[in-house]
Amino acid sequence: MPIFYDVAPSEVRNQTASYGEAINSHIKEQRYTYETIENWKAALNKVGALKGWELKERGKGDFTKEVVQKLLIELKKNYLAVSNCLVEMDDQVDKIMEVIREETTETKIVGIHGMGGVGKTTLATIVYNNLSADFDSRCFLSNIRDTKIESLRINSSLMSLEQNACPLLI
Repeated sequence: MPIFYDVAPSEVRNQTASYGEAINSHIKEQRYTYETIENWKAALNKVGALKGWELKERGKGDFTKEVVQKLLIELKKNYLAVSNCLVEMDDQVDKIMEVIREETTETKIVGIHGMGGVGKTTLATIVYNNLSADFDSRCFLSNIRDTKIESLRINSSLMSLEQNACPLLI
């Protein structure tokens, strides 16, 4: 994710303004081969074409805060593996997301029940992946019937359930 700090992406992509001056200076001085300079131009062209952040007219503090927040969200993503070849799962995910996304300050518990092997855990995993970036702390408990709550409180790899918000329990 490139950050265009006081420079327009088009200046980088097209090597105009200070980028053009620097390239022309290197060409004049002949300290680098023609091939090296062409490689630099190609690299700058690729970077300038990437989607990134531009400082523009904003304050540096606001800009820095925005970049840090977006990076933390990207780093925080801890997706659970789900197959790409799922059949008729989107409608069910959408129905659950409608219930969960309703504007309220209340805690919501969504029960997913059905016969074994129909995709309850897969459905819960997809919903968890959709919601996990919205929480500072999160956990996914599968096979909850086999897990003793006391052992979760004691286990050093998980914090106490009272202290963490778990968006989804199965």
